[in-house]
Amino acid sequence: MTSSDQEISVHQIFGRNLRELCKKTGTIAEVADHLGVNRVQMNRILNGESFPKPGLMKRICDHFSVNARILLEPLSELEAEKRHQSPGDVRGMSGPFDYAFFGRDYSVNEENINREIVPDGLHLIIRPSLMWRDGYWIGMVRFFNKDGAQVMRGFDPIARGMKRSDLTPMKVREYRGFL
Repeated sequence: MTSSDQEISVHQIFGRNLRELCKKTGTIAEVADHLGVNRVQMNRILNGESFPKPGLMKRICDHFSVNARILLEPLSELEAEKRHQSPGDVRGMSGPFDYAFFGRDYSVNEENINREIVPDGLHLIIRPSLMWRDGYWIGMVRFFNKDGAQVMRGFDPIARGMKRSDLTPMKVREYRGFL
C-alpha cells in the first residue's frame, strides 16, 4: 500500500465515521450549520475528498463528544471498545487520564476500585486549573490502609511566590476521604 493509498483510506474512514455520527444527531445540514461549515465543504469531508483543519476537527470532536481517534479507526470499533472497557480501566489512556488532561467527567464504581488501580502510597494528581485557563493544578495525595479501609489525605499546594506570612493554614488546605 502506498502512502497515497493510506491517506485516502484515512480520509474515507473519517468521512464514514462523520456520516454515521451525523445520522445519530440529526441531518448533515444541521450539523454543518452548527459547526460553521458550508454544505459543500461538509460534503467534501464526508466523501473523503477533503480533511478538516485542526480548529474544525476540535469543533467536530466537541460536538459529537468523541476524540480524534475517529480519524483513524472505524466508529463501530471505537464504540465496541468503549462498551467493553470497565470504568476503572486505565489502559489505553482513557478514564482518569481523559479527565486529567481533557476535562472529561470520570467516575469509578466502588467495585472497580482495587489496590491494583490505586495502591497504597503517594500519588501525583494533575488536572486543569480552575483559576488559570492554560494552567494545571498539581497535587500530592497519600493513599493508605486504616482499619481495613483505604483512605486518602492530601493538601492543596501553596501558590508560587507566596511569602511565609501569606500561607494559608494547613488545616484549610487539607482534604481527606476514603475509597
